[in-house]
Amino acid sequence: MIEKEHRQWLSLVRSLDKRFELKLTIIGLNTRRFYDQDAVQFVELLRRQLVAGMAGVMLYAEELRRTQSLAALNSRKNEELKVLLDARTKELRATEGISFIRQVGSELNYMLQGKLREWQRSVGQG
Repeated sequence: MIEKEHRQWLSLVRSLDKRFELKLTIIGLNTRRFYDQDAVQFVELLRRQLVAGMAGVMLYAEELRRTQSLAALNSRKNEELKVLLDARTKELRATEGISFIRQVGSELNYMLQGKLREWQRSVGQG
């Protein structure tokens, strides 16, 4: 739409996001130049450039939000895995401790039985 007295061009620009917002573009035109087909094409190209620029900015902002969301999710998963790993490590250390105690206990038992037999022989001979 153009008003000949004021030489302004108004255009509604729809955003490409899910909110369907409308933007208003106001362009002042040269009063010494006629608003011919070349001017119409120029204004239309300018409008398309604005729409493309807005779309690029909105896509970048959406990608940034998505990246931040994924980073937060990754951080939470890492924390959960760390807790699970710590619990499993404690469990394995406890199991290894019991195995070590059993192994040492059986070795001590074997050594004590050997010492007991030696003592019994020495007492029996003496």
